Amino acid sequence: MQPYPHGAWAPAPVGVPPEPPRKTPWFGILAGLGLIFLALSIIGGLAYYVFHRSASASGPSWADSDSPVPVTSADPWWGARVAPVTLVVFADLEDPASAKLGATLDSLKTLYGPAQLRIVWKSLPIGVHKNARDAAEAMAGVYQLKGATAFWHFESQAFANQATLSSASYETWASESGVDMKKFREGASHRSWQSKVDDDERLAHTLGVYATPMSFINGMQVPGEQPMTVLQHIIDDELPKAHLALTSGTRGDHIYVTRSKDNFGTSPLPSLMSTATATATATATATATATITPPSTAAVIHNVPVGSSPIRGYRDAYVTLVEFADFQCPFCKRADTTVAALLAKYGADLRLVWKNEPLPFHPRALPAAELALEARDELGDSIFWVVHDDIYAASPTLDDPALVKIAHDHSVNESKVRVAILTNKYQTAIDADATLAKKVGAVGTPTFFINGVILSGAQPQSSFETVIDDELKKAKDRVAKGTARARVYDVIMSEATD
Repeated sequence: MQPYPHGAWAPAPVGVPPEPPRKTPWFGILAGLGLIFLALSIIGGLAYYVFHRSASASGPSWADSDSPVPVTSADPWWGARVAPVTLVVFADLEDPASAKLGATLDSLKTLYGPAQLRIVWKSLPIGVHKNARDAAEAMAGVYQLKGATAFWHFESQAFANQATLSSASYETWASESGVDMKKFREGASHRSWQSKVDDDERLAHTLGVYATPMSFINGMQVPGEQPMTVLQHIIDDELPKAHLALTSGTRGDHIYVTRSKDNFGTSPLPSLMSTATATATATATATATATITPPSTAAVIHNVPVGSSPIRGYRDAYVTLVEFADFQCPFCKRADTTVAALLAKYGADLRLVWKNEPLPFHPRALPAAELALEARDELGDSIFWVVHDDIYAASPTLDDPALVKIAHDHSVNESKVRVAILTNKYQTAIDADATLAKKVGAVGTPTFFINGVILSGAQPQSSFETVIDDELKKAKDRVAKGTARARVYDVIMSEATD
């Protein structure tokens, strides 16, 4: 029987042989399964390619430019675009401390995986490392030409062979990853990737970063080659906060911008580190800072007005050193010794201006600032600096009894000090300093401006002297040409480029 178009049945035509019985189409089934397997293999291959190539110049572009620590697809990165935690590292391929942190980051990759953690690289070659810049440019070229997998191979090889960094080594490591060597050699000869390294360096200095390694974990600043346990604590603490933001409606590809804005300007270290770890970190940071190249004479001049801030030294000094500091910051305390030596050396040619920047993770910095400002309000700048020195001498013991004792020792009204601490009497002035700090890029403490030239961290005295000597010469030239000595700083600020 055969069906009519409408479903009726009719006899089979005469003379037409009956259809043979149908057999199970095993070949067709196997062929179909083969096609499905092939399709899945292609999809898997594409997924692998996209994951490992998505950060390359040929992959999809993206940008987290709204973050205070901006990153884009032009930066080498590992992990998922929507990972809840992003670690941005500024590092130097010739720096031993950066190499130690690099090994720790490899362990973090294994521990958290790409779905939880994204790592973004920024190059910050330090001037005393003679091969660091060429290595950074070569590695930037590897990333641009071949993508993230080749980049991270180059990074691991460079850190493992810091004593033999050379153009020959760079070519070997690039070739091992399948980089087009003709393009690589041409790019290297023309310094095609210099601008990327320059951009990273410019961003670092904007953030007040001059030492390596320096990390930002969802915007929180973490200096030095911290041990695995410290970084793990920070990430573990941040993960639920990031997930909460996601469940509250923040898009996955916007989570880094959101969390970094919330966290920027803070450090998680004080609440996590033991005294021993803090000491080790301070030593490591001081060691790294000691290798920093001071800003050049062509550095940006920031407009940092003195305003009504406390002054130590002569008002008509040739050079003005403005310090943004925190009374509970151990690095500020260390830098204070250096500043005292500078004031003694330069005498009437150098004056110090104090700006309060009590960081939110130092709970006793604000009460200490209130004490110092109350002392100044009652007895003037001279007592401010005496109290200032005593606060640093007492640190880290800065509870209310310790602060009141300092007031008592210098005939500052104890009752008024207690009220100032309780009510945050000088909060308006302190907030004004903090606003200025943000404007001029003083994102950490201590940050110094020498006639407007920024110098970050507790750097060695020689780094300060290099900048001061240069500014002193320029100031004297101004006076020789007719600028009144008392007007030198005002004139410099009027010409500030930022």
